[in-house]
Amino acid sequence: MSKNRFYDSRLSYLSFVQNTDEKKVISDKIYPYLSNLPDRDVYHFLDAGIGDGTITSNIIKKFHALKPDSLLCITGKEISFEDVFNSLIKMPDRFIEHPKLALTLTNMKFSEIGALASANNNSSVKIKNLVLKGSNAHDFEKQLDKLELFINKNWGFDIDKNGRTAYVKPCIINIFREDQEKLIVGHLPKTKKNNIYDFILASQAYRSRSSTKAKISNVINPLSRILKKDGLLVITHSVGNDSIEKIFNIASVESNFFPDTSKTLIAAIKDNNLFSSKSFKFSSPKKYSYSFRKIPSEIVAEMSSSSLHSKISNIFYIAQLSKEESELLQNNASKIDKIKKAILNQDTLYFNNEIFSIKKI
Repeated sequence: MSKNRFYDSRLSYLSFVQNTDEKKVISDKIYPYLSNLPDRDVYHFLDAGIGDGTITSNIIKKFHALKPDSLLCITGKEISFEDVFNSLIKMPDRFIEHPKLALTLTNMKFSEIGALASANNNSSVKIKNLVLKGSNAHDFEKQLDKLELFINKNWGFDIDKNGRTAYVKPCIINIFREDQEKLIVGHLPKTKKNNIYDFILASQAYRSRSSTKAKISNVINPLSRILKKDGLLVITHSVGNDSIEKIFNIASVESNFFPDTSKTLIAAIKDNNLFSSKSFKFSSPKKYSYSFRKIPSEIVAEMSSSSLHSKISNIFYIAQLSKEESELLQNNASKIDKIKKAILNQDTLYFNNEIFSIKKI
């Protein structure tokens, strides 16, 4: 695959976030899992891909509603420094509402998160601790802004010949309030230690068209291994059989965009002993949908061409087309015309995801 993947484009991602309600829908689907967590004084969560921070922020809100007096140490993995900035913007209010909160951000690989140590022994981990002083969101925001220098200097990434992203320097940022420091410090994730979690979220954590073995070996297995006893890994991903496939079928665009369902992944884990499945309990997968946000009727006429372009962009993004695949379609007048007509003939563009959990027993 090429280095330049269409679905890694910032504009594509931001368009997707802006024009669909996936983040809200996923958050709503996660809340019941949080409600069923056992009672503890301290919880360790991992969001294995925070994106723009919307779901992470929503998890913290829901946690506070459920367990306002418990300590939450939440780690967020993110390779993109832009998404780190976007996530930090959402955090000042979270530290006000839930003082017993520690946020750890890292760019490390799934296989490295448990130990928070680079597999490359020559790569020393860059660690930044930010202790928030004061008691209001405005002051916290100003202090979070000062992380920009550390992030810009250290949070870069490269793309290898296979199109995979990898950090240049392994980094950790720990953020917590000064008035909670004595309570929190002893519970922060530690480098070169066996960090384990009560709850892990893997939302769209792998490429839909990656092989079944790659999804399990590179993502599901390493995340399952860092669950505490009774810990829960919640996985949600795209499964197709929705507007994307209907539109592409009309336009004669042939490809198996979503080769795996949750059932095929669970079956592969059990049948091929890709990891010790006897130590885990798998929930029944559930399908749910999200949609493209509709433009208010009074401005449809003014913005219809822009809306159509956004819909095409989002369909290509969710299908995870490479830049080359996207350009080939855009340059094929006949196919792109069929795609446009198919979009205009649908009242609602909807996209299907599945969600399931793996519990360590």
